[in-house]
Amino acid sequence: MNIKLSFSKQLISAMMLVLMAGFLAAQTPLFTFEVDDLEGTNRNTVWLFDFDSPSFATHDGNWYTFGNTPLYNAYPFLHYYAEDLVRMTQPGNSEGQTVISCVQENIPFTDDMTQIGITFTPFDRTSLTQVNLVNPANPWQTHGESGDIRTYANSSGDITLGGVKKLHIINMQYEITTPYPSGQEIHDYVEHLKGAPYFYPIPFTWNTGDNIGPGTFYQQTGLGTGLVDVNHPDTDPDWAALFAPSYVVNIRMLEIVSRTTLNSTYHDFLMEISADTEPNVPVVMSSFTASVNAENQPVLNWTTASENDLMGFRVLGSTASAMNEAINLTPVLIPAQNCNCGASYSFTAWEFNTPGTYWFWLESMDMVGTSDFFGPVSVTVSDTQTPSLPDRSSLGSVYPNPFQSGTAVSIPVEVKAGDSGELSIYNLSGQRVASFPLQQGSHTISWNGLDTSGKSCASGIYFYRLSAGNHQESKKLIILK
Repeated sequence: MNIKLSFSKQLISAMMLVLMAGFLAAQTPLFTFEVDDLEGTNRNTVWLFDFDSPSFATHDGNWYTFGNTPLYNAYPFLHYYAEDLVRMTQPGNSEGQTVISCVQENIPFTDDMTQIGITFTPFDRTSLTQVNLVNPANPWQTHGESGDIRTYANSSGDITLGGVKKLHIINMQYEITTPYPSGQEIHDYVEHLKGAPYFYPIPFTWNTGDNIGPGTFYQQTGLGTGLVDVNHPDTDPDWAALFAPSYVVNIRMLEIVSRTTLNSTYHDFLMEISADTEPNVPVVMSSFTASVNAENQPVLNWTTASENDLMGFRVLGSTASAMNEAINLTPVLIPAQNCNCGASYSFTAWEFNTPGTYWFWLESMDMVGTSDFFGPVSVTVSDTQTPSLPDRSSLGSVYPNPFQSGTAVSIPVEVKAGDSGELSIYNLSGQRVASFPLQQGSHTISWNGLDTSGKSCASGIYFYRLSAGNHQESKKLIILK
């Protein structure tokens, strides 16, 4: 028996990763597509929560512990899992056939929007983090405030005119922010299943004050990005010019309504596609960290979110915290990979292997010789050959705080031996604006106040959060203009 369980207004909150905050809401889209029945499926690997509550005696009334009772075996949808795959459905799908129609266009090549189409390959889920979307300083499990942020990537697509491919888009990726529903939404959802046309025999109920489970999803946003492949044979140069000079494709998803079956979730929404009007930035830095290796030598690691027309990097080091006393550790420039999807680099400062504290800066140089500097980050080399690792994870205080936009702050972080984790920065809306992967050891994260797309974050209050193993800790920082 095929039974559909209705949800309403679940925004796939975002095709994003490079553009989480600061999207230009007033930007005129080149295309607006109406998407019906985009499928999220493969819900069987990452468990999120149980449809449980103090008023529903499934096992223990705890939404964040996995129930394993006969009732859960009888009603497996009481376990809620994340979708591992988002895709256009295949022809013949009995639960929903993906249909995409252009409902608005703002291009010089045609006035017949019905001739414009878009297709894309499946998106894979690449990460999932459960977070507090209301107050990041609180534990993420706080009822009524909990949710998750999922990243999907590895897709490409084509925009067509009259069935002829005009734009080939690569590196399509997005981020879904999903607030978990409220008790009232759960109550309405369960009562809906009990009535017409389903008459599903559910022998339980939820109180309206309970705050987890199925139902309506509100207050989500949807932003994303891709890149026009100007060298692809299916890309028309005249169409590609609409996205010059960066060729970045901005995507915004609006008015999303979702419904779920026992196996998949289907999303209806409007998808706006526009050109990135921001100037080309040679490099967007994601992270710059320092640690000590097993040989008692400082190791510098940095990751970029994007690189364009970048010549390379220099590493500067000093025994003092002033950059004017630093020496160039890389007489030969470290060549850039110039990938708009970003890259990762590592450099060992073997010259600084005696006990002491050292400071390091990173210089990026573009093709015309213009430099940008990042850091400093610092690291302490001990007088032992084996660097000590923290016995617990901890989050230090940012300095300076408040700090002015355009400068940088240092965030000390320790990750317990054997653990790995992530430092994330959120705005007051619960949107993640920056993140830094971390391995075991002591680190100093340098953040320049830019989000993952290289745009300056607005002035205001932000929260920085360490998630490492079972340890979660948050603190507050302030940006001033």
